[in-house]
Amino acid sequence: MSDKESKRRKILYMITKGNFGGAQRYVFDLASNLPSDKFDVVVAFGEGETLAEKLKDRNVRTIGIPSLRRDINLGKEILAFFQIIKIIKDEKPDILHLNSSKIGGLGALAGRITGVKKIIFTGHGWAFNEERGGLSKIIITILHWVTILLCHKTITVSKKLEAQIGKFPFVKNKIIQIYNGIEEIKFLGKEEARRRIAPNIKFPFWIGTISELHKNKGLDFMIEAFSKICAEFPNTVFVVIGEGEERENIQKLIKKHNLENRVFLLGFIKNAAQYIKMFDIFSL
Repeated sequence: MSDKESKRRKILYMITKGNFGGAQRYVFDLASNLPSDKFDVVVAFGEGETLAEKLKDRNVRTIGIPSLRRDINLGKEILAFFQIIKIIKDEKPDILHLNSSKIGGLGALAGRITGVKKIIFTGHGWAFNEERGGLSKIIITILHWVTILLCHKTITVSKKLEAQIGKFPFVKNKIIQIYNGIEEIKFLGKEEARRRIAPNIKFPFWIGTISELHKNKGLDFMIEAFSKICAEFPNTVFVVIGEGEERENIQKLIKKHNLENRVFLLGFIKNAAQYIKMFDIFSL
C-alpha cells in the first residue's frame, strides 16, 4: 500500500435496500462525490441492484448483503447481522455510515462489537412515524432510541425530526441536523416532459408525484382523495413515478375505484426530477 493510499480514510456506507429511492440517492451522492485521494469509499446494501449499477458507473465499490431485506424475518435478520459483522471486519472502516432504520440497528450493534471508531446514522424514513398498532409503535420507537445510543452521531434531515428524536433520553448531544444537498436539476418543459415520459396520456391536467411505492408514503390516501374529485374534474389524471413493494396493493385500490384510465403508475424512471414540470399540481 502506498503512502497516499494509507492516508485515505475508509468510509463504509450501509443501506437496507439497493433500489433507488430518496435514501439511496442520498448515499449515491455522498459516495460518488467524495474526493478519491482522501477517501476510500465502499457501499454495502441489501435487496435491489439499481444502486449498485449506478455506483459502478462512478467507480464506487459495492458489496451485497444477501439476507438483508426491509420486511421483518427473524432468521434472515440473524444471517444479515453476521454478514454485516463480516463485512465490517473485512473492510475495517474508519467511519461507518448507516442509512435507514433496519441497517441502522443491526449495523450500529455490529459496529460497536467490531470496534468501529466512528458510527454515523442517518434516519430517512423513521419507522415509528408510520401508521402502526400501539405495541408495535412502542417497540420500534425503543429500537430507534437504542440505535441512536449505539451511534456516535445521528443525522436528521429536517428540524421537525431533530426536535422529535431530541426528546429521547440521553441523545441530545448525539443529534445533528443537516439538510439533504441536491445538485442543480435541468428541468424539461411541460410538453417535452410529457411527450418523453407518457405520450399515451391525453388528458390535459396532470396531478402527480415522484415517490417510492411504500405504505408510509401515503399514496393510498392520495388515490382515495382523487377518487372523490375525478368525476368533478373529468380532464384530470393522477400520475405516479416510482416503484416499490406496495404496487400490487395500489393497483387493487385503483381497480376498486375504477380508476384504471385515470391513475397511472409509470414505475422507476431514471433522473425523474427533470420531468417534474409535466405536472400541473405536484403532490408531496
